[in-house]
Formats: sequence, C-alpha cells, structure tokens
Amino acid sequence: MKDSSSSAPAGRAMYATLAACIVGIVLYCSLALPSYGVPSFELPAWTSKITSDPGLLFRSSPSSSGSLELLASTSCAASPTLLAEYGQHNLRMAQVHVGSGYRVQKVLQKAARGERVRVGVLGGSVSLGHGTDPKTGHRNKYGAVPHEAQWHQLVLAHLEQTFPQADIDGEDLDLIAVEMAVNDEFSNGMDSVENLLRSLLNLDSEPAVLFVDFFALQSGSAQKTILSGQDVQNSLASWYDVPQISARPALLQAMIRDPALAEPLFLGDLRHGTQVVHRFVGNMVVGYLQEEQCRAERLGLEEHDDGRDEDVAKAWLGRDGLGKVPSVKLNEGWDTKIEHPTKPPTCGVAGAGLEPVEPSPDWQLFNWKYSKYFWETTVPSSSTIAFAAVVREGAQGLLAVSYLRSRQYDLGKARCSVEGQEVTLDGSWQRSTSVAQTAIVARGLAPGRHEVRCRTLPRAKEGGGTAFRLMGVMTL
Repeated sequence: MKDSSSSAPAGRAMYATLAACIVGIVLYCSLALPSYGVPSFELPAWTSKITSDPGLLFRSSPSSSGSLELLASTSCAASPTLLAEYGQHNLRMAQVHVGSGYRVQKVLQKAARGERVRVGVLGGSVSLGHGTDPKTGHRNKYGAVPHEAQWHQLVLAHLEQTFPQADIDGEDLDLIAVEMAVNDEFSNGMDSVENLLRSLLNLDSEPAVLFVDFFALQSGSAQKTILSGQDVQNSLASWYDVPQISARPALLQAMIRDPALAEPLFLGDLRHGTQVVHRFVGNMVVGYLQEEQCRAERLGLEEHDDGRDEDVAKAWLGRDGLGKVPSVKLNEGWDTKIEHPTKPPTCGVAGAGLEPVEPSPDWQLFNWKYSKYFWETTVPSSSTIAFAAVVREGAQGLLAVSYLRSRQYDLGKARCSVEGQEVTLDGSWQRSTSVAQTAIVARGLAPGRHEVRCRTLPRAKEGGGTAFRLMGVMTL
C-alpha cells in the first residue's frame, strides 16, 4: 500500500500536505444513538502520570467490559476499545458537527464493496508532527512527533487492519481530511476557507470532506485566544453538511482545569500538539468513521419516496438534495443571483509539478528544510519566469499566484502579468509570521491555456529586499 506523505515533495508543500490514509470500518455499531451521561470529573493529582498513561485524560467512571460490548452492539457507537479508553462523552464532544454523513457513507460503502478508495490529508505543520524534539530539544523540527505516531498514520494503521480488502491510494480523492484550524485565523478566514471547501466539494470525484481540528493556545498572529480557524469551520460545516472532528472541546477544557497539562499536550510551543494529542485526534476520527459505517449499514443510501411532492407541508430538504454544493455562499443573501463556479481551481505547486515554460537563469527551485518549496530569485530586475495554467469550463476565469510574505529572507517586490493584466506583489512585511499569500493577477480569462509571467523589480531607492519566492499558480 502506497503512503504518499513521505515520498513526494508535494507532501511537504506549505500549508498543504497530502498524506495517504484509508477510510474504513469496524462493525461495532447500530441505528439508535445511545443515551449517555456526563460522568463526574474530579481533578486528582494525575498530572504527573499523564505522560506515561495518556488514557487518564479521557477515561470516564469505570464501566464493565460487558456493558461496553452491549452499548456497541445495540447502538451506532465507537468500538468497545475506544469507549473503554476515552468514554463516550469525549467521543461525542469531539464530534462538533456530524450532519447527514451522506458523502462519507458513500465512500465507506464503496470501500465495503472492495473498490478503489482514495483518501488524503490537506494539512500543515501540525499534520507533519512539527514541534520541539522531546529528546534533543531541537526546536521547529518536522517529525518531532514521529511519522508513525502522527494522527493520520494512526487512522491508517487501524483501518488497514480492519478493512484490508479495499484497493486504496492517494490520487483523485474520494475523501479529504482538512487539518488547517491552527493555520487559519478566526477574524479573516471565512472567505478563504469557504472557497477551499467549495473547491474540494466540486472536484470531479465528488469527495467527502472532513474537518479534523487540533487546537492552539495562540493564534498565528501571536494573539492569546481560544478562537481559531475551527470556529469559522463551525458555521461552514453545518451549511455544507461537512463533518467536523475537534480535539479542543475535551482536551482544552481538561487543560483549563489543570494548566499543568500544557506540558504533555504541547510540543515546546503553543501551537503544535504532542503525540498524546495526535493519538487522541486519530482515535476520534476512527470512532466517527465506525459510527458512520454503522449508520450506512443500518439505514443505507437507497433512494426512497419521501412524499414531498404530495405533501407541500414537508418543506425540508429531500434526499435528492444530499451531497450537493449549495448555490449560495454563507455570507450572501438567500436569494442572491450571483453565480459561483461549478468547477474547482486548477493548481500547480512548486516542487510538485509546477515547472516553468522554459528555464529562467535567475530563478531556481528552492526548498526550505526539505519541507517547503519555492521558485526563488535573489536578484533585482530578474529574468522573467513563465508558467502555463489552464482555465476550465465552468470556472470564474481568474488566474492567481501564491507567494511567501515574511520580514525575513531579504524579500522584495515582483510583478506578474497575464495578457496585459498585471499586479505588483510585495514579499516583505513587518509581521512576525511567514505565510503564503495569494493574489489574483488576471480576471475574465476564457477557458483554455494561459501564461503568467513574473520578474522582480529594481531595488527601491529607500532600500529593501530583492529576493522573491513564488509558491504556486492557480486558475479559478
């Protein structure tokens, strides 16, 4: 079985990591949601034990193995093993939004038939196990959480054992787990996250999308706030019928009650979770998939007459509306006449297939710590580098470029143009973060092939940088 997360440069491109994993099933579930209570939660002196026994974070009051088996066999619950370790309250709290499960169930049924199932992870440094190495003290290290202990690999290992007959790889995806909550800001993330979500749901394969959320104690702009990109995802998840699984409800509340838990939960900074958090998140995803497979088997996706044609009082959504992308975005009026693209963007990423039309002497493919790739030039008034991109039928006719902005690396300005339209991009700013920015270069482009051409500008009289790092080219 292929694992694309460790072999291709694309798996290490900034803010987007494609790691192969598997959708699968465990048959400990049933139709009715079980009743559950919130067990008493006292705060004993267990902080010192948490590293050696992470299960102490999650366990509820003791339950007999027999009662857990009964719960799992008579209701759509997670497996008795997960129920015993975490308690049903944590599994339920992690399921911030479940929705109809329509697209996820379609994927699971496809896997159950032994067909080819394609699953990937769209994530960033969290999914790559970034943090401080607990053994060496090395900061800002990818793989500080070992690859095999990262959350997506835990899901993969569990489901490979449970569902070995499906033919699974990581191309033309059927299910996409989006892990970007720590990267995205609450205050200004709505448009970008919604555009990403619509683009994924509109892929030709009509994949299921699953938000998988870690949490941070500090935002990307260094603000101490609990709010993050997952609070944007909250609203979008319900509107687009996308499940959302989060570690924050259970783990952060436990940490607030015992602040000493910050040490076993965070890996040398306030933004990257330890192996304990990766294991929790991976198992929460497994538990959710177990429940959805149960619901798919008990209810099925077969079409049936919901009687809406005969009864006008039935004003709710019919089954024929499930799995469809809403025609209206969340920040628009319900009766808007705006037409949105019905095809997803095309995207070329440095280090993962984005190649210039012809070599440009001043530009080189550069990798940062073997994890983030750029087409980079370090000189002012550089030679021109050109990339081809295709606008698809049904797209908006936009062409955009992504580039790095940072107060480091001697970054300066570049100008990009497409068929007479152009934009000036500034790679430098004074913020403490180094992040990708996307700028639209041209609008109103007809379907077909186009070229975007970029070069750096002369050094400004007041000084400033001369380098520029281009990350990707996309059409929308």
